[in-house]
Amino acid sequence: MKFGVWGTFSVAVVFAFLMFGPVPNWLGVGPNKWGYLWNAPPNEVGDTLAGIAGTLAFLWIIVTVMLQSKELSEQRKELKLTRKEFERMAVAQEAQKKVADEQVAIFQLENRKKAEMEADALVFQLLREVSQLIQETEISIHSRQRYEGHVPSATLYFASRKELTSDDNYLRSVLIELSEFFEKATSFSGKYSTSEEVEFPEAFVGVLARIEQLRSSVGPKSASTERVLKMSCVYKIPAILKGLEALPLWSKSNAAESQKTRTAI
Repeated sequence: MKFGVWGTFSVAVVFAFLMFGPVPNWLGVGPNKWGYLWNAPPNEVGDTLAGIAGTLAFLWIIVTVMLQSKELSEQRKELKLTRKEFERMAVAQEAQKKVADEQVAIFQLENRKKAEMEADALVFQLLREVSQLIQETEISIHSRQRYEGHVPSATLYFASRKELTSDDNYLRSVLIELSEFFEKATSFSGKYSTSEEVEFPEAFVGVLARIEQLRSSVGPKSASTERVLKMSCVYKIPAILKGLEALPLWSKSNAAESQKTRTAI
């Protein structure tokens, strides 16, 4: 812009300076060009002014091209800076996404560990309850003497003799005792009739219910929980207890009641 102003001013100064020059003798009019222009015909005045205007127009075309070139250069610089800024923003967003993904992963890991801890707590609580129920159970069934057949009386007895230490080790040990008791009870029910109505132990009903809950609804499982659930005693103890319950040793009303209790639990 300044170039155009100064160029215009320069053209005006040069024109004014040249107009003060003498007119060639062959024209023979006036002492200088201003006087000649003043007295010149209109067409010559117009030609002179058109020449001046054309020079100025060409000058301003050059100025316009220079200004547009400068503006385009500035725009290119701005676009380059904008592209760099977008690249920095993309890098920053990628870093933020990575941090967010890491936070989500940590949150999911914490939730999984929390769920596993809750599942472990439930599993070992149920194991403890199962162990305590078996430890506290004592069964004593007396037979009815049959004098005609000279069958002597007998007593079927069960009480866990194992010391309650860790629950999983205790259940492994008591599985052997329950297996032996089941064999004796099967033999007893085949030889004798009971002298009184005996109820199936409520503790065994509780054991069946808790082991069923242990196997079906413990939620996310940790390695320790999986180990417990794969123990053979978790599967064999319910089978033995159901076999015991099916023997003709218990009162029928109690058997039906125990089934209702397990269903409700």
